[in-house]
Amino acid sequence: MIAISPEQPDVTSVEQDVSKLNFTVLSDVDNKLASKLGILFQLPETIQNIYGAAVVKSTGSPEHNLPLPSTYVVGKDHKIIKAWIDADYTKRAEPSEVLEVYRKATV
Repeated sequence: MIAISPEQPDVTSVEQDVSKLNFTVLSDVDNKLASKLGILFQLPETIQNIYGAAVVKSTGSPEHNLPLPSTYVVGKDHKIIKAWIDADYTKRAEPSEVLEVYRKATV
């Protein structure tokens, strides 16, 4: 299990020490993966005026782009088994459902 963040490797929004996590946290520098997955969007100008400087600082990119929050379970054959993607950043995959799909895929 891994997490992929749009933040630069030396910046983290994880509130605890990343070394204490039971999974790897990777950085999607320049949002290359998010772009390939088709989940990248540009912040609206009104939001850029509020959060733009923080986004540029954390991502290292002046583009004001962020990925949609997404969760994928990928099989041993490297194919996506299940994906959760929602334009509403407040809606996320239910961890218990993700773990259930993950456990079934690794059996």
